[in-house]
Amino acid sequence: MNQITKYLFILFLLYTGTVKASFVPDTFLISECDSLSFTYLNTATFYVSDTSATVNEFLQASNKFTVTDKGIQDKAHWVYLNIRNDKNSTQSLIVGPNSGFDVFELYRIENNQRSQTLYNGYLVPYSKRNLPKFYDYFKIDLEEGETVHLVLKGYNLTNTTGGITNYFIGSDFLYQGFVKRMEVDRMPFYGITIAFQGAIWIMFFFMFFLFVQNPKEKVYSYYTLYLGVVMLYMLLKLASAGPFFLVLLEHPFLRSALNEPLQFLISVAYNLFAIQFLNLKKNNPKVYKAINIANIFYLSYAIFIFSYFYLTKDAQLVKSFFIPTRIVMFIVGVTLIIWTAIKVESPVKKYFIWGSSFFFMGSILGIMYSISMYSSGTFLPWLPNLSIKPINLTQIGVVLEILLFSLGIGKLIHINNVEKEEIKDAYISQLEQNEELNKTHAKQLETKVKERTEEVLKKTTELATLQSQKQKIEFQRQLMNREMRVLRLQMNPHFIFNSLNSIRYFILKQNEEKAIEYIELFSKLLRMILDYSKRDLITLEEELSALELYIKFEKERFNQKFDYQIIVDPELSSKSVAIPPLLLQPFAENSIWHGLMHQDKKGCLTIKIQKTSNTQMTITVEDNGVGREKATEIANRNGKKHQSHGMEITKSRIEMINEAWNQKYGFVIQDLKSEDGKATGTRVVFTIKIQDYDRINN
Repeated sequence: MNQITKYLFILFLLYTGTVKASFVPDTFLISECDSLSFTYLNTATFYVSDTSATVNEFLQASNKFTVTDKGIQDKAHWVYLNIRNDKNSTQSLIVGPNSGFDVFELYRIENNQRSQTLYNGYLVPYSKRNLPKFYDYFKIDLEEGETVHLVLKGYNLTNTTGGITNYFIGSDFLYQGFVKRMEVDRMPFYGITIAFQGAIWIMFFFMFFLFVQNPKEKVYSYYTLYLGVVMLYMLLKLASAGPFFLVLLEHPFLRSALNEPLQFLISVAYNLFAIQFLNLKKNNPKVYKAINIANIFYLSYAIFIFSYFYLTKDAQLVKSFFIPTRIVMFIVGVTLIIWTAIKVESPVKKYFIWGSSFFFMGSILGIMYSISMYSSGTFLPWLPNLSIKPINLTQIGVVLEILLFSLGIGKLIHINNVEKEEIKDAYISQLEQNEELNKTHAKQLETKVKERTEEVLKKTTELATLQSQKQKIEFQRQLMNREMRVLRLQMNPHFIFNSLNSIRYFILKQNEEKAIEYIELFSKLLRMILDYSKRDLITLEEELSALELYIKFEKERFNQKFDYQIIVDPELSSKSVAIPPLLLQPFAENSIWHGLMHQDKKGCLTIKIQKTSNTQMTITVEDNGVGREKATEIANRNGKKHQSHGMEITKSRIEMINEAWNQKYGFVIQDLKSEDGKATGTRVVFTIKIQDYDRINN
């Protein structure tokens, strides 16, 4: 088009009122496009206004718009474009500004009115972008001989500075070639990124499965959290550049707002992992406390900066905090590495130091690379141009860190397995020693019983020769006391064997923690039994302590199949009331084994001690089991005829106590039934005289 044609076209536009005189640009002809590169137009006039200004106001050339040659903060920037297709076919053009705005709006004007609006920009939702892969470009289709009038508006949602200095135009064919070339140039970037994503996902799921299998091991949970936050951060960083359009596509501003907080959440998760990985709470409490303080600061800052930026869109404050916060993070991270190297003793210390060092080196190189690229537009002088991005250096550092941390976790797993094997061997050895001790004790017990029996026979013979009735009664009392001790000696191994069976049960279940816990309880119980065997009377408190230990054994043995409660009348002083040792245990055993064991629902065992008068109390042992009849039926059906030696011994003891000490100890067994006659449990009620333990022993 010659100059005369241009002037005629401008006069036509003025006459028809298509645009106002102050906004009439030259018309760009498609034939003027360079076929090998984009054509930059530096002669266009650019205007600024408030971001709220509309395209209609711009077309009316109101006083709100002023000419500018640079970017102005918090302002919208405008330019008017005329493009004519002077070729003999339909053409597709790519139009783009040489600028950096959050949002671009391209208006197609017909008859001085907007006929179409296209959107693009970093903070424009993916579904609304005209060309999603490159958010600064627009694609325009023109019919043969068609002239289009375009108004381009660029502005920021945040308070950052941007400006339009020129714009460029190129053919769609040239654009497609540019896209392909960019994809080829970015292959190293894509390759590193894909490898990084794969490595992170593999380790994330592996650690997650380890956490599911070992929920008490916090090192797995915190490492899973760390990997998850790193993955989310990297996906957000890549969400604006193809082909990784995966996260928050329709919420780009939220993605931008999360960028800074997620970096500090990564540090929080990293510090939590370091605490568990190095066992700092135990190995170095000072470092543990310092890291917790740093985590509180990181978490508080992350919450604050996200809330502030999301609500105010003030990017300047975020930028002003960038360097100070990174200095703090760098100092904390380096201090942790150095302190770990000097002060912390851990078999996995070297994995942590090397892994953290790789991460910091990758992050520092990435930051230096960013500064070099975006300040001078060049690569670092000592780093070759590999078409990689700064984030790739961070990714490489993270992958090396994860590799070292994973090796360290593998080392921890090996150490834990070795410790478990050693503990298991120790349990087995302890069990063998217990069995050997049990055999020795049983043999000694048998000898003592034999000696006691011979002594009883000897005393019986002597009794026949006694002439005095008084001497005969006194001798008879002594004889009964000795017989009761014999019965208690028979009672003790019965009680011990039941307890050992419970411990053996936990060992067979490979429940090492429970086994070692109950071995300690068994030691305590054994000491009680040996002590009680030497005494005719013990306090009610001592009796209940031994009874509760036995019930705990059986409760765990039957997999928490029943609960129990021991209720003592507050008017009774359990520390001062005297009672024969191990009197209640056989009845609790019967309730558990024959009542509660056979029912489907969870049972309950209740021990209740109540003062009925100043000289008498009752002890009730009650269960809600299947009842005696049902228990006998089950035993007969299984071909078992259980004989409760504990019950027989207890009956004999009570008879001797009543005869030797002139007492009235006794008990009754009651079968509990519902209104329709079904068994609902068993109740044993003791009647015992209240005796003061201190007075008897003094």
